[in-house]
Amino acid sequence: PLQAKMHVMAAEEALAWANSLSHSLAAAMGCEAIEITLDILTEFYVPARERGEKSHDNMILSGILRVGGLEKVTTKGARKLRSHSSLDGSVATSLVEGVKMLTNASVSKDTPDILEKCIDIVRNEIDSKMDVETEIDSEMVVETADSRWTEAQDQQLLELEHLLRGHPLVRILLSVAFKGKTPTQCGERAKKARYDDIARRLADLEEVSEGDIKFHAEYEAARAK
Repeated sequence: PLQAKMHVMAAEEALAWANSLSHSLAAAMGCEAIEITLDILTEFYVPARERGEKSHDNMILSGILRVGGLEKVTTKGARKLRSHSSLDGSVATSLVEGVKMLTNASVSKDTPDILEKCIDIVRNEIDSKMDVETEIDSEMVVETADSRWTEAQDQQLLELEHLLRGHPLVRILLSVAFKGKTPTQCGERAKKARYDDIARRLADLEEVSEGDIKFHAEYEAARAK
């Protein structure tokens, strides 16, 4: 638990949290608590924080690559790519196209250290999106999320949502691709776009997967509440 928590905390906060946990566990087990010092904590804190940051960047990279055309790439696969000294041409192409789709930024395939460059571009966009989300979240209304989407945007949103489905950063990456939209808006609109598409296919008696049928039913049930 200590390693999982520390990468999102300042060292002093992590130290207080670790000692609180130590005392709680000791009380529960009926033994003396271990007093955790900053020296002890640092042995875990620095590598845990670094692993957390690398893991987040691996997720960003896998999202970029999926949007760029490598639909089956996983976070584990992205981690392996970052350890390679050279990139396959298809990977470089997917990186360039993924970043362009998400941020509208142009990156050359010949850019030195292109993997890290692309991760930095998208991470910076994510950070700016999250800042906006924090500022306006309390003022958001459902009507605003729906009223500004065009039919073309709906189709693009649906395609991106399909590429990123199951990806941990899906809402944020979608919002990065749609300037002016927050992660909350994109998440809700992506669900609605998917529901509308499934409803159309059902009405046209087209083949619909069990997963889509389940999503359709769950969406209707949630909307009825």
